[in-house]
Amino acid sequence: MQIIQPPYPHLSIDQPATYRITVQGWVSIRWEDWFGGLSVTHLDLAQDSQSNNTCSPTPVEVTVLTGQVEDQAALLGTLQRLYSFGLPIISLELVLPDTVC
Repeated sequence: MQIIQPPYPHLSIDQPATYRITVQGWVSIRWEDWFGGLSVTHLDLAQDSQSNNTCSPTPVEVTVLTGQVEDQAALLGTLQRLYSFGLPIISLELVLPDTVC
């Protein structure tokens, strides 16, 4: 898969599309069905911590949800669920399948 770069493809609000949503925090893999079958993966990222006045990075847990959503309404529903969990959204990316030229 590749991340979309300009020029962007034509999208419609009532057609499926594949997205990668990255949030700060942890979402259990058991919630994949509740998120419409999006795959759930976890990353541990290091973040500089100036509040501790230390040189060691503070780990930041990140969850990435990837997959096809039915339409823009379903995407909005997924974002609202993440909001209801109190998970800050780091990024939302439109993803296209790899194509052979």
